[in-house]
Amino acid sequence: MISLGIGGFWDADAIEFMHLHLLGPLFQNTPLAINILKNKTDDEIALFFCFLFDGPHPENYQSEFEGLHTSVEGINPRVAALMKKAYAHLLAQEHCPGH
Repeated sequence: MISLGIGGFWDADAIEFMHLHLLGPLFQNTPLAINILKNKTDDEIALFFCFLFDGPHPENYQSEFEGLHTSVEGINPRVAALMKKAYAHLLAQEHCPGH
């Protein structure tokens, strides 16, 4: 599941299903997910988190980001820093210009 998220991007409705299937395991077994992610390159880790929090309104994932980031920081500071960088990158982009 993690490998599917690397390089993925939000593009249409129903991508939310993939998002839900990724968030569940990340929260249910964060140490295992981080153990897998820590073996990826910095770019792959950042791309995964960009996919996870991407969408027309990435700010809507603020609470998920904060909860997960706190857990990840205690497990692997490198992965946590890349997660934070990826989420900040998404928030800095213009999203949903039609609203």
